[in-house]
Amino acid sequence: MRDHEPRNYFLYDRDTGKQVLDWPIWAVAVAVLTCIGLLIGIILFVVFLIFYPIRGGTTVLGFLGMLGIFGIYAINFAFFLPASMSTCGAREFLMGVLYAVAIAPLLVKSIDNWRFKDTEYSPDRYVGLTNPCALVLITLGIILVQCIIPIEWLVLKPPSASMMGDSTNQHDWMWCDPHDFYDISLVLSMVFVIFLVLLTAIFSALSWDSESNYFESRWIFVSTICTAGCFLVWMVVSTNAGPPYRDPAVAIANLVNATAFLLCGPFRKCILLIKFKFEEDQVKSLPADDASESWFVIT
Repeated sequence: MRDHEPRNYFLYDRDTGKQVLDWPIWAVAVAVLTCIGLLIGIILFVVFLIFYPIRGGTTVLGFLGMLGIFGIYAINFAFFLPASMSTCGAREFLMGVLYAVAIAPLLVKSIDNWRFKDTEYSPDRYVGLTNPCALVLITLGIILVQCIIPIEWLVLKPPSASMMGDSTNQHDWMWCDPHDFYDISLVLSMVFVIFLVLLTAIFSALSWDSESNYFESRWIFVSTICTAGCFLVWMVVSTNAGPPYRDPAVAIANLVNATAFLLCGPFRKCILLIKFKFEEDQVKSLPADDASESWFVIT
């Protein structure tokens, strides 16, 4: 690692040399896109709470997964701000946990789709250990397993940050300690999440032909592929590239990954909801005899 390089760049006035922005230039641009994605996600969440038909089963897992998506967007702000005890602690603990909150529901859903891929939907299959409450508890158990890893990290090495002493005064930037191992540690804290992504990809691929929830498994599989690609890029860049590119790589990957989750999950469901609402309104506008025949075809 070339420790003499600055971690991030700010915008400075050419004449006076004073710092113009409190955040690096890249952080300002990524923050705008992050806020847009977060706002759209919150709007979709409210729409689903009001209009989405709650049928039981894995529906509640969709809402839990959306909370994980919001968290992935929000954790970016810990990378926009200078490193400190609080921001470094947030990065170290929340990165893996928030990804687990987003991915664990997809894993449980993909396993559910795989188990019932050749059967029609029925409330009777969600009883006993497969009732909605049990599915949520299983998901929370998976998330708690991920919590163990960053907790051990924080206990063994409490979060702290320090200035790079040999950086130029103008471009100096706080780093999370230890400077030479922090990025590698961040990658290692995601090992269990990578395992969850792999399992989710396998089970969603096994149920690729399942028509459950309008081929939901296919979209889950696409989400895992996007996640794997984002992980590969930011993990390689953050451990091998020059210091100025490491935090931006993580933040941009989080933005892309959360957006992929949003498009393949909630946004797709919103389109289906609008489509079915439109078809239902069309059926209601038909004469009684035609409406009964059309409703039979739709259902």
